Amino acid sequence: MEEQSDPFLMAVLDLNLPDAPNGEIVELVVSRGIPAIVLTALINDDIRDQIMSQEVFDYIIKEGPQSIGLLTDTIRRYVRNQAIFILVVDDSKVTRSLTRRMLEKQNYQVIESGDGKEALQRLKENPQIRLVITDYQMPAMDGFELTAEIRKKIPKDEMAVIGMSAAGNPVLSAKFLQNGANDFVSKPYHEEEFAWRINQNIEMLENIMKLKDAAIKDHLTGLYNRRYFFNTAEKFYENAKRKNLYIGIGMIDIDHFKTINDTYGHAAGDQVLQHLSQILKSSFRASDIVARYGGEEFIVLTANMVAERYSVHFEQLRKKIAGSPAKTNSGDIQATISAGLTTRLGTSLKDMLKEADDLLYQAKAAGRNRVVVKLSPEGDKSALGSIERR
Repeated sequence: MEEQSDPFLMAVLDLNLPDAPNGEIVELVVSRGIPAIVLTALINDDIRDQIMSQEVFDYIIKEGPQSIGLLTDTIRRYVRNQAIFILVVDDSKVTRSLTRRMLEKQNYQVIESGDGKEALQRLKENPQIRLVITDYQMPAMDGFELTAEIRKKIPKDEMAVIGMSAAGNPVLSAKFLQNGANDFVSKPYHEEEFAWRINQNIEMLENIMKLKDAAIKDHLTGLYNRRYFFNTAEKFYENAKRKNLYIGIGMIDIDHFKTINDTYGHAAGDQVLQHLSQILKSSFRASDIVARYGGEEFIVLTANMVAERYSVHFEQLRKKIAGSPAKTNSGDIQATISAGLTTRLGTSLKDMLKEADDLLYQAKAAGRNRVVVKLSPEGDKSALGSIERR
């Protein structure tokens, strides 16, 4: 610690060392402000209390090789928590302060509120909040009302709500759950149980998000899949027909991809697909749709891109891919793309897709590693109206 100038992410500490047999290392490291995970082969109530009183992140019982997996998961949880915002709602400053301390020790980002109405404003100001911990008895709006208001706008699979109360009424937990809460804890709560309740609710949200992603994302490239593209593109197309926005569709194909697979193997081919997918994803905005259309073919729907930028943007993309070899287990592999792009709406989304595909075929026939573009004769001016040009 004296020699290392850069801050440590975390310390993993054995509780009993030859020159520090009674956990002295834990106190030393924590006093330097370094988060700690404690390893111990022995555990009882006294040892557990000794560990938790040191403000450590967590402890792990050494029970064999499986403990290493638990350790790596715990470190990942610490890193993950840093990006998770939790709103604590309680009219008691003492309770809020105590809860904040527990959560910050778990590396969560904490926002406070003194009542339900203020909490709704905090949620509006901070859409990144993933979990709300709310007391029952509060002025202006109680915990039941707050939970019900949250559920009118945000479902349980997108934000977790944990109710809490010191009233000692067993019916309170049922009422919280009836109003849409995910969980309930009684005050005063045991710190270790409280931390695991929080972690389990966050993990539940993450697992649901993974399931949602699996339904709309391609498992190899991480791009949207074909089904998601068609479900979403149809809505974009209808808005474009009503002149609410200006869209373009680009069909992109990797040149001679079969040769890559035959020469280097399918594993290397998959790495080429992943490499190009990352370039595609980073080359478009979050408002655009980038999807794997099938095999080595990709499709992009752009929204409100200035018409005269289409040719330039896709040409820059082509050059970037041509100049960026994919690093694979079989060595660097150079790949190129051909693309066809149209902004002509035609009579249906199917027509638009066919034209983009025909333009892609023209690019292939003309020698590959090129882009063929056909723009709408109206340009973007009549379609965009007062939308700011980018």
